Amino acid sequence: MRTSLECLPCMMRQALRVLHLAVPDTLPADAEAPDTSGQPAAPLRAEGPCPPCTEAERTGTGAAAASPCTASTARAAHARREAIAKRFMERVSRLDFAESPPGVLRHLYGMVREETGVADPYAVEKAAANARALELLPGLRERVRKAEDPLLTALHLSVIGNYLDAGTGIEFDWEGALEREQSRDLAAGGTYARFSQKVRQGAGVVVVGDNCGEIALDTLLVSELLRKGCNVTYAVRDVPVLNDATLEDADAVGMTALCRVVSSGCDAPGTVADRCSPAFLTLLARADVVLAKGQGNYEGMNTTHPDAFYAFKAKCPVIARELSVPQGTTMFRNA
Repeated sequence: MRTSLECLPCMMRQALRVLHLAVPDTLPADAEAPDTSGQPAAPLRAEGPCPPCTEAERTGTGAAAASPCTASTARAAHARREAIAKRFMERVSRLDFAESPPGVLRHLYGMVREETGVADPYAVEKAAANARALELLPGLRERVRKAEDPLLTALHLSVIGNYLDAGTGIEFDWEGALEREQSRDLAAGGTYARFSQKVRQGAGVVVVGDNCGEIALDTLLVSELLRKGCNVTYAVRDVPVLNDATLEDADAVGMTALCRVVSSGCDAPGTVADRCSPAFLTLLARADVVLAKGQGNYEGMNTTHPDAFYAFKAKCPVIARELSVPQGTTMFRNA
């Protein structure tokens, strides 16, 4: 998928979000405030509330007092965020619109790692998403067990997990969707019939994972594929990017205990072929079935791997318009 003009505001929202996570206004508890004696006090420009202090005020905890904000640290943090944002905007100004959105955004997350030394700005959110999904898993597993078509139900539940995306800036009630949405809607259009015929005894299936939280629900899908006799490999991102799952997350939710888990070699918030390892590209080429989970993987792979199956929520208006569906529609498609 090409990058469109409408993608640019979303990219800048992602930049603002990750920069505030990686470079907060507050000092770590064991850090010392910079010495600004003799320096004129520069006016602070409003950037939005400081998340730790806002949370402390909301909950009545002592977090704000434990991590004091000072004018000097806030100015220093603001300057660092500005510098990284300018560097990213310079890169965007040279954008080739033929590049996919995940291909463009990998530069942002690489810059944040390089400039801040923070390897995983979304670590707290990722752990929380995995933990919550694991809490719900026993009940969902029972739902799959009792279903008329367990594979369809497991696939549907795993797609709902794709709502857990920190990149869109849109809040979705994914837990409510688990109760409201019907598995039969995913079977419409013939894609599921083709998929279910292919995932037979001995078939080599590669599932390309996406978000944290979602990966826990993907264990339901992988379990059903294994019951059908498929040889399943699950792929994750090579490094932390956005709230996408890595090998560490696969281990945390029990995916590594179910099937072979590999890194794609990719450092983008989606699977971009020229950023993947040769071994992973060979794995895709040799697979009988490739199932790519998530909108970012669809954006990165749909032109290079048109025969793959894509399961995701059409969360952004650009994707929804391209596919001629309402925003938030559950998608299961292939060529």
